[in-house]
Amino acid sequence: MIKYRINWMILCCMFGLLLYGCKQDDIYVNLDNSDDNREVGLAGPFAKIGFNLADFLDDIDEDILHIGEDGLISLKYREEVYIDWKELVKLNDVDANWDYFSLRSTSLKSANSIEFSQKVQMNHRGDVRYDSLTLNQGILNMYVVFPTDESGQIDISIPEVQDENGDGLTFSHIVTPESNHFSVSDYSLANHEIHFNQDPDMVPGEEFSYINVITSFTPDNPNAEIENIDLSFSLTGMQPEITFGYFGVQESEELNASLTFDAFEELDLIDEIEFGDFILNVEVENSIGVPFFVTANNVRFYKEEETDPDQYDWLLNLFNGDELTMQVNPAVYGPPVQPRISTLSPYINKANSNIIEIGNGYPVKMLCDLFATSNPDDDGKQNFMGIIDQLRADLIIEIPMWFRTEKYARKDTIEFDFLDIIGDDEEEVRRMKEVNLYFDFTSWLPLNASVEAWVVDIDGNRISTLIPPSTVIPAAMVNEELRVLNSVKESFKISVNRDQINKFIDEKAMEIILETTLATPENGSVFIKLFEDARLETVFNFDLEGQIP
Repeated sequence: MIKYRINWMILCCMFGLLLYGCKQDDIYVNLDNSDDNREVGLAGPFAKIGFNLADFLDDIDEDILHIGEDGLISLKYREEVYIDWKELVKLNDVDANWDYFSLRSTSLKSANSIEFSQKVQMNHRGDVRYDSLTLNQGILNMYVVFPTDESGQIDISIPEVQDENGDGLTFSHIVTPESNHFSVSDYSLANHEIHFNQDPDMVPGEEFSYINVITSFTPDNPNAEIENIDLSFSLTGMQPEITFGYFGVQESEELNASLTFDAFEELDLIDEIEFGDFILNVEVENSIGVPFFVTANNVRFYKEEETDPDQYDWLLNLFNGDELTMQVNPAVYGPPVQPRISTLSPYINKANSNIIEIGNGYPVKMLCDLFATSNPDDDGKQNFMGIIDQLRADLIIEIPMWFRTEKYARKDTIEFDFLDIIGDDEEEVRRMKEVNLYFDFTSWLPLNASVEAWVVDIDGNRISTLIPPSTVIPAAMVNEELRVLNSVKESFKISVNRDQINKFIDEKAMEIILETTLATPENGSVFIKLFEDARLETVFNFDLEGQIP
């Protein structure tokens, strides 16, 4: 209910100025001084009520209101859900121990050095290939133990792991009988790149992406017979910033993805409005350089928000029996990364599903299950993934203001303290001959508007009817696109005599209630559309005649 308050102090000040000869366009005063009881006349503006589409939807959050390119109003609800792809690129921790035994002088390769190499596999699945990546974080630890009484130099290199200068990692240590062990502790791999090797003998589906850990020992005594070298090696907490490779055909899901919409409760529409269409869409934003195939199924609707997911009231059915599916294109590598947005095509509406039956049952919640498959064509083309490891899916319900109704009512309230309007002196007010009230309606609505106005006391009790409930303002004419062509105007005059004036004073009249009941043409059987310029304006004026001593 909307309230309008008139500032009668301003009106009284204007009246006082007029007694000194000032003339205003909006207020007219006539004084007849021919006898002791002077006749007084007063006319002026009272209130202007603008009932537009915003008022029709005044209980709806403005973020929900959507205006299309053609000006058609709709309510659009959008809820973000996420499909997790943390497993798409996964660098498992590495914890290895290698023992090199029976190191004799005959194993010296060149320049008096002994060299051993270990391959460390980094891909977590056989259908996943890693080409290169940059690490946000990661920790390297190594610990080497030599035989006692040995001396020389040891070098451990990982050429595929490169620092910010592009140099492969190398760690060196001088071995003496007093220092027969060597460690690298908590070495940060942040901002390091890894360029992986691929095993050329592996067949598709059995990929082997690896790095080399090369241990080289140059003894001081070239004839030494070395018993063994023990090397412990670990990589932990590796988090890539960007990864390139092929991430295989993997699957992920988000069950019971939820969207709630309160339009029906907020507008109190139950059994009053039948909508012409509902639209369901799913919009996926992909910031990962991987194509996906997304399916939404088991789409359920509920009359109550708090309920068992399995106890649904409606199940969405497509007329062709298909599922809701979409091909999601991969993001484009920048930098910056350029996301790609995909939507259902076609979107779901009354032409291809039972959603209109569901929507006109006034649901408040929707649940659905989302499934996604990476690289659905399994073509081996290079993928990439940055720090964003989720697909964002927006569930969208759109309710166009295209409807029919036999009855949708709203009320506006105008403060109407009769003594305050006419004057503070009750005796003088009671001597007024007549007060005329004027209602001027201008409608740009494609609906019939039945109006009723009545006066109430401070407790809301009806004192008198001003406009009877049978009064109708006809719907404005529309074109083929259902746009209003011209406005419709109607005016009503209500004369209040002295007896009624006294009744208003005696019963303490405080407000005028103006109720507008909207109905689409032909007894609510015709569908209409509400555009952003739809409105109903009411101008409320008055004039009065009386005597003052």
